[in-house]
Amino acid sequence: MLATVNKEQVRLADGNYSPSQASDMLNALIDQKINYYKVLRWSMRVGNEGTDTSWLDEKIASLETDKNNLVHIIKEARQDGRQLEIKGELEISIV
Repeated sequence: MLATVNKEQVRLADGNYSPSQASDMLNALIDQKINYYKVLRWSMRVGNEGTDTSWLDEKIASLETDKNNLVHIIKEARQDGRQLEIKGELEISIV
């Protein structure tokens, strides 16, 4: 049987948004991803306290840094009375 490569693109966001809209959308995405990694870390540790989850800690810390950086960008746009252009696309492949 020949393997086929399936590739799909999903557009999550594409357009200009007010600072409030951008903040709501992007913070929700980042918060959801942080929560996913926290639940995964917790589930890996249940019954396996010695499990190495440092890679999840790093992902969570990186997302929290991204979220803090986002605050500054949104604040600047809000102060200048400008909108934010967001282009968010996922590329999904079967490997």
